[in-house]
Amino acid sequence: MPATVVRHIGDHIKNRFGRTVDFTRETQVNQDLIVNREVSKVCFAPMNALVNTSTVETNRERVGRRWYVARLFTALIGAFGFGLQLASQGWSRSGIAIATVQSQKRKTTMSQQGRILGIGGIFFKSANQQQMKEWYAKHLGFADSGHGVMLPWREKDNPESEQMTIWSIFPGNTKYFEPSQASFMVNYIVDDLEVLVDRLAKEGVRIDPKRQDESYGRFAWIYDPDGNKIELWQPLH
Repeated sequence: MPATVVRHIGDHIKNRFGRTVDFTRETQVNQDLIVNREVSKVCFAPMNALVNTSTVETNRERVGRRWYVARLFTALIGAFGFGLQLASQGWSRSGIAIATVQSQKRKTTMSQQGRILGIGGIFFKSANQQQMKEWYAKHLGFADSGHGVMLPWREKDNPESEQMTIWSIFPGNTKYFEPSQASFMVNYIVDDLEVLVDRLAKEGVRIDPKRQDESYGRFAWIYDPDGNKIELWQPLH
């Protein structure tokens, strides 16, 4: 390679990159290799810079996209959780509102005359009455002395008033449950028998015309849609 060209390339490399290439100590082959290497650097430096810049920009764009997707996913999860919270609050409030309305209706019903105070008796019949009485006495402690088992309790709204639930087994051929074909009958204690029966009659409930007055209370009977006989009892205090 001519010396002038070598010097010119060397000066250009020095001015462009601030490096000095000493060609005098190199052989002709080495000079050619060095020149080719340096020329390649000079020629391809802008392209390498562009490639590096593109790589950086690509990485930046990739990182930016990942950050955006992550933030979007976080926002969606937050919105979904907030929606579930609102829905649960709505359901909870709806449940509370329904329970409040039902409680108010129950208070209104329980505060008026002609209401049920509790269960006054549980009666069922058995073809083996004596054996059944012995079984319940032995295993459940229901000792029936002949008038049923007395289970005392007190009213929640009037704890000073003591009531009684009578548990009793009737013989299998009893007619006390007729005309019902059921093997059982439930007695309910009421506060005002006449008021309750009048209201039930207006509501279309089947009413037994029979009435019974005893020293311990007044009785009436009604029937549910299945024909089961229900006894209503207003104790005399």
